[in-house]
Amino acid sequence: MRATFEPYKTFPSDSSLAISLPRAKRIYDEFTPLTIIVNRPPNATEYRRFLNMVDELEAFPTAYGPDRTQLLLRTYEKYDRAAFQVAVDWGEAKPDDYHFNYNNLPNYIKSNKEAFQNDVKFDVDQKGQVTLSSFSFLLVGRQLSEWCERAVFLRNVRGVLARYSDFQALPYDLDASLLDLMLTVKGSLITSSIVTLFCMAAVCVLFIQNKIGVAIVTSAIASICFTLLGLQSWAGADLDPVTMVNMLMAVGFSVDYTAHTVYHYYKGEEQLSPIDRLASTLKAVAWPMIQAGLSTAICMVPLMFLTTYAILAFAKTVFIVVAVGFFHGLFVLPVVLTALPYSFAVHDRCCRRRRNLPAKQYFIDEKLTYNDSEKLSPCTDNLL
Repeated sequence: MRATFEPYKTFPSDSSLAISLPRAKRIYDEFTPLTIIVNRPPNATEYRRFLNMVDELEAFPTAYGPDRTQLLLRTYEKYDRAAFQVAVDWGEAKPDDYHFNYNNLPNYIKSNKEAFQNDVKFDVDQKGQVTLSSFSFLLVGRQLSEWCERAVFLRNVRGVLARYSDFQALPYDLDASLLDLMLTVKGSLITSSIVTLFCMAAVCVLFIQNKIGVAIVTSAIASICFTLLGLQSWAGADLDPVTMVNMLMAVGFSVDYTAHTVYHYYKGEEQLSPIDRLASTLKAVAWPMIQAGLSTAICMVPLMFLTTYAILAFAKTVFIVVAVGFFHGLFVLPVVLTALPYSFAVHDRCCRRRRNLPAKQYFIDEKLTYNDSEKLSPCTDNLL
C-alpha cells in the first residue's frame, strides 16, 4: 500500500472544495516551494561549503535547480563583486584582494527592498562591520503533485540539512505535519496494531485462562486484521490516517467473533467429546454472533449513501470485519479447535483444580466417557 494522503478524502466528493483540489495538482507539478531557514549563516570561510549544501539540494530529481532557487547570497555575491570592481577601477583596491563579506549587504537590501527585506536579518557594529544573523531562501520543486512525493522530498531535504548541521538550517512547509504523518504512518500502524493485539490478548487471559485458547484467539484476530488490510490494498486503498484508524478499530472489533467461541469451547463440560463440546459452543454463540454482526452491518448501511471517503471507508471496514469475523468464528475456529488434541481442552483446568485437593484424592478413579469408550482424564493418566 502506498503511504499518502489526499485532502479530498475528508470532504464530500460533490463539494466545490473537493472538485477544485485536483486542479491544484497542476500547480504543484510546476511550482512547489519549500522555504529553508538558516539560523546560523556561513561566514566568509564557510561560504563555499554552504553553496555545496545548496547544490546538493538542487541536485534532487524533483528540484528545478539554481535557475529557480531564490537564494539571497548568490545575487548578493554578484553585487559585492561588482562593488569591489568599482573600487579596483578607482585604484582603491587590487584585483586579487577580494574576499567575500557582508559589509555591502545593507546597501544591497535597500536596492532590493521589496524582494529581500523579510528574508534576512543582520547587525551592524560600531566599526561598520556587518554580521548576518539569519536568512531564508526558497527551494523550488517540480512534479510533486502527489502528497507522498512531497513527503519524500521533504525527508530528503532534511537529510542534506542534517549533514550540514553547523548552519542550523531547517525546512518549513505549511503541510509539514501531514507530510510527517505520511512518513511515519507505516511504522505507527505496525506498532499500534501490535500493542493493541497484545492488549486484546491480555484481556482474553483474564477470561479464557487457557494458554492454547488465548493463542488461538490472538492468531484469529491477527488473521482478520491481515485479511482486512489485504482486501483494502486489493481495492486500491492508500496507507493513510483513515486506514490506520480503521485498522485499530478492527483489532478491537474482531475480538467479538473469536473470543466467545473459544471461551465457550474451553468452558464446556469435561465429559463431552470435542464434537459435542463444539456443538454446545455453536449452540450458545452462533445465533447471537449472527444477530450482532447483522445488526452492526445494517447500522452501517445508511453511511454508504454519503459521499465522504473517510465515512465510506469506515463503513466498508465494518462490513469486511463482520464478513471475515463470521468466517473465522463459525468455520475457521471450529475446525482448529476440533483438530487440536483433546487434552488441550481439559488439561489446564483439571490440573489447576487438583492442585488444591488432598493427596488421596489424586488417585480417585475419574473416568471421562466420550465416543462410546471410557478413558481416564489426562491428569489421571499422568498420576497413575
